[in-house]
Amino acid sequence: MVQHAESLNLDGAVHFTGVQLQSEVARLVAAADIAVSPFRDGLLLGSPMKIFEYMASGTPVIASSVGQIPSIIQDNVNGLLVPPEDVPTLASRIILLIKAPMLRSAWPAALLRTHKTSTRWNSTPPAWSVFTPPSSARGGS
Repeated sequence: MVQHAESLNLDGAVHFTGVQLQSEVARLVAAADIAVSPFRDGLLLGSPMKIFEYMASGTPVIASSVGQIPSIIQDNVNGLLVPPEDVPTLASRIILLIKAPMLRSAWPAALLRTHKTSTRWNSTPPAWSVFTPPSSARGGS
C-alpha cells in the first residue's frame, strides 16, 4: 500500500503509521483528517473498537457496512458507509472528504453525540473523555 500511495504521489497526504503503542493511538487519531476503516464482507469480529476511538476524537469516519457498524455510523450523518470490498466507492468517498473540508468539519459534534449515546460503560469512565481533542485542534473556538 505504501508503494501504491507513493506511485500516486500521495506520500505527503497519506500516512501509514504501522503498529503503534496504545499510548500513541489517541494522538494519532486526533491528528487525522479522515479515518478509514475498511473490512471484508463478513470479517468484522467482535466490537469495532477503532470506530469508537475515531468517533471519540471527532475524526470523520469512512467504514465498511459490515457487522454492527451500520448501527453506529449513519451514512452521511456521522460518517460514510461503503459496501465491503468496494474499492472504487471507498476511493470516491475518501476523495469526497478530501475535497469537502466543510463536510468534515460538520461531523465532529455528531460523532461525539453518537459515541456518547451508543457506548455503554457501567463502571468505567467513558473513553471519549480521554480522546476528545481541544476545540482548537478541530478548528473550533
